[in-house]
Amino acid sequence: MVENLNLAGGTTITSADSDVTSDFTLPESSETGFDDNTKVDGFVYNTGKRTSDCTNGCYSYYSYNAATAGTGVSLTDDGVNASGSICPKGWRLPTSTTSNANAQVDGNWKTGDFYTLAIAYGVNLESQPSENPSTFYNNAGPGTTPGFLAVGNYHNSGFSGGNSYSRYLSSTSNSSTGVYNLYFNSSSMSSAISGTRKAGYAVRCIFDHEDVTDISTMQEMTPTIAAYTPQGTTATLTDLRGGVTKSYTVAKLADNKVWMTSNLDLPGGTVLNASDSDVPSDGYFTVPTSTKTGFSDSSTAYAFNSNSANCSSADGCYSYYSWLTATAGGKDTSGTAVTGDGYNASYSICPKGWRLPTATTEGVSRDSGGYTGGDFYNLAIQYGMATGNYYEEPDNSPTFASLAGPDTTPGFLLAGYYFNSTFNDGGSGGYYWSSTSSSGTLAYNLFFSSSYVYSADRSYTRRNGFSVRCLANS
Repeated sequence: MVENLNLAGGTTITSADSDVTSDFTLPESSETGFDDNTKVDGFVYNTGKRTSDCTNGCYSYYSYNAATAGTGVSLTDDGVNASGSICPKGWRLPTSTTSNANAQVDGNWKTGDFYTLAIAYGVNLESQPSENPSTFYNNAGPGTTPGFLAVGNYHNSGFSGGNSYSRYLSSTSNSSTGVYNLYFNSSSMSSAISGTRKAGYAVRCIFDHEDVTDISTMQEMTPTIAAYTPQGTTATLTDLRGGVTKSYTVAKLADNKVWMTSNLDLPGGTVLNASDSDVPSDGYFTVPTSTKTGFSDSSTAYAFNSNSANCSSADGCYSYYSWLTATAGGKDTSGTAVTGDGYNASYSICPKGWRLPTATTEGVSRDSGGYTGGDFYNLAIQYGMATGNYYEEPDNSPTFASLAGPDTTPGFLLAGYYFNSTFNDGGSGGYYWSSTSSSGTLAYNLFFSSSYVYSADRSYTRRNGFSVRCLANS
């Protein structure tokens, strides 16, 4: 927030709209008070003013117990953060430390949100307080970034510091009676200075986004988590479908999307439903029983789990799925089979929150230029593929192929494929299904070798057994 919180005294907040687990009612606004550390709901004062004249106070002021929606009352240890706040849902109070230790000792203040913000604006906070925070101070005031205001504070029913200094509440306890604040004036600044809990301070909230390092299962992925995962971040997530524990590496790749960086290994015979998979909310899909025979009919779904890590084996390695299996039946949302060129099946055997990559823009064929909107194309060009077409010529020495293999990024594998019960190209070719149809018998796939990269290949029928990589919904 680049404005101060201005939540009215007397407001009742709930878990549906605020950072609380149970209802909390703010005390009525009053200029008197701010004199008792033990008052569970604390103190609030709303001046109703939105001017730069802070002589008699302006904006809104909250004691620690009020700002933490009562969750800070029982905290007595140094460096512990309250579990709730009066911030809007999805937002929280900033921290002065996350180390569960005295914020002003051993550099613990460097783990707090206020520290991270201040150094981004040029303040040297190697010590607390810091001298001459000119860059930050010059960004204080309406219409600036970050726009923190010198609004003073309330204490024992009296106002002080208007237009000369400010204290902004953190969620971090200092003691049973103290709390850490962001403090600044024109010559000094601290991201973790102690103050009394009973005083009234200004509040700014911070968006409390998660990324892939904050979840443990594939099914917890959401578009918000994908969006706020920094590029280059990796994690290992668990998929419990199929009665066995499978873990996959995932990463925010250079196309700014979160991909699986290991191949899907969903066991044949697994029954999928909307609670755990990318299938219709009113139905389910059963992955065919694993067998290396078949892959001979474009209208039939096949799956094979080799459970082998040896790609030179005649039986292949990893897991392989026909297009009808990979797309959980190859249908659109109405239940109609997808057969048109450039159209995507609506579902997949990916976990809930994930989907199959696309090979073209929806409804646009490859040959009409649709490949430029495909997920595979936009990934491959970030890793060395030529940008002029849906494929890279052999003399361009594709970088993409050199990034194939475990422990690389994006780590697509030369896993080969199945066709007519026969395994082919193990160790020399990578074949990965997209959700995109080319015709009633063909579908697009990513193909690469040491010589070629095709982001929208349609040389193979839907009956082929290819690998599957999922990417997060965004």
